[in-house]
Formats: sequence, structure tokens, C-alpha cells
Amino acid sequence: MKKLIKAFILLLVLLFLVVAALVYTGIEVADIKKAIPVGPIREVIKDFTFTSSGSLVQWADKVLSKNKTDYSLDRVEGKNCVSAVSRDSASAIYFEEDLACEKNPFVSWEWLVRQFPGGNGSESLKKKKQFDFAAQFYVIFFSRFFLNTKAIQYVWTKAIPVGTVASSPYTKNVKILVLESGEPGVWKKEDRDIRADFRELFGEELDKNVRAVSFMSDSDSTSTEAAACITGIKLGYIKENGEEAAPAEEVPSRKIILKGPLARFRDTEVHDIIEKIYLYAESVVECIVERTKAYWQEKNNERSGHQVP
Repeated sequence: MKKLIKAFILLLVLLFLVVAALVYTGIEVADIKKAIPVGPIREVIKDFTFTSSGSLVQWADKVLSKNKTDYSLDRVEGKNCVSAVSRDSASAIYFEEDLACEKNPFVSWEWLVRQFPGGNGSESLKKKKQFDFAAQFYVIFFSRFFLNTKAIQYVWTKAIPVGTVASSPYTKNVKILVLESGEPGVWKKEDRDIRADFRELFGEELDKNVRAVSFMSDSDSTSTEAAACITGIKLGYIKENGEEAAPAEEVPSRKIILKGPLARFRDTEVHDIIEKIYLYAESVVECIVERTKAYWQEKNNERSGHQVP
């Protein structure tokens, strides 16, 4: 029994030292509250966060020029992602998933441009020689005949205004919508109602299932270079009845803020590890303290019960 008590006390001291050392070297604990904002109810079929080494296995390549764009897993600005680097190249990665058109499909993702393609002339949605974009996301629809395949091409341009719409210079079956313009180095989140976008761009109701989605960075038309990243790709359906999700109750949470010599590890995997160690050690210490209090309270009650009045 004495050995058990000694081991218990030693564990308590070690955990206290871990917490104290982390606080001393530059940790601040912030109490925050998290809540889910009001929004349409979503049924997510696929969710790509690109956190594991095999995250790209389900994605295939499609080479569109003599050179291939390089796609690899990366971590940029605190986010795990797919990084695309194009050097006078044009190739895409794509994922095949059948989404029923009648169930109101949606797609959402986050992306970031690192480098826009250059060139002597300005970028253009209409001229093939200037048709290069650092970040492009495609939604491709089913067709029994390849030449009739329709697609929506969402693009992030260098200077073309957001909301600009055009037909691809290669085929009228691909409609282009500019979602972002400028602002390299900043993560942007997109959330698209595919059926609504199809109606707006093609002027007709969507009657074909989604067949695949694709991400691409290209620079072959201008023989330059481009780079972009993407993550958080979600595919699924918007609830048919349009019911709004009730806001979740605010849930208390704790966030570790690294300071001093530890500040260089902010938004990295090391930050995540330190946060887990600290919060785990803190919870164990709290548990031990509570159980110790309960133990001595019980002992005191026993002694009080045996006292002669």
C-alpha cells in the first residue's frame, strides 16, 4: 500500500512539473466557446482533409499537355493540403463520385494561391494563349458521349473580377465562374450549390448526375509557372426541405497559445502535440486532486463515525 501511495505521489509531482515547465516556457491557456453557425443541413458523402500519407490514392491524374503539374501532400499556413506546382504544364487530379442531380448536390473546399502564372499579356477567359490559372476546380457531369460532357470550371484569377462568367475557349460545354481574384497567400473557403450554379451558367435545370470533381493548376499556355493548394474538399447533398439547422449550444473549450521560445511552433504539428500533452496532463492532475479530496473526505467521515459522543 505504501509503494502504491509513493507511486501515486510521484506521478502527481511529474505531471505538475510537466504543466509548470510548459507554462514557464511560453504557454497561455485561453478559454473559448465554440458554436456551429446556422446554415443548411448537409449530408456529407466524401470529406478529404489530406492528413494521411495515402490521401491522394483515390485521386487519378489527367495530363493535358507535354508536361505534368506536380501534386503532393503538404502543410501550408497551418493546414494539411494538396500542393500543386505547375512549370509550363497542364494536368489535373480528379476524383470520381456519382452524385444524384435530383438530391441537390453541393461541393465545398478551401484553397490558396501561392503564385499566379505570368506572361506578356493579361490573363483571359476567352483567349487560349492566355488561358492559364493557378487554381481551378471542376465539377464534371455525366454524359454517354464524351464530346457532350458538361462541366463547371471555378477559377481563381489574378485580376479578373469575381463573378465574371464565360464559356471555355475550348468548348461551350464548359462554363467558367470566377470565384476569387488576387490575394495570393490567403486561404479562401468556397461552398457551392451545384444545381443552382448549373441553372445560372447553362440556363437550364440540371438533369445529369455529377460524375467527378477535379483540381488543376496550369501554366502551359503562357510557358510560365504557377502554384496553389487545396484542402477540405466535401461532396454531398443539401437537405431537400430547406430546413435550417438550429445553432448549437456554445460549448466551453480550451485553446493553447504558444508564446516566447515556443511561438515558432504555432500552427504546426508540434503545436498540436504540445496542446494534447498539456491538456491531458492538466486533466489527469485535476482528476488526481479530486480523487485525493474524496479519499480524505471518506477517511474523515469514517473517523467521525467511530468517535464516542
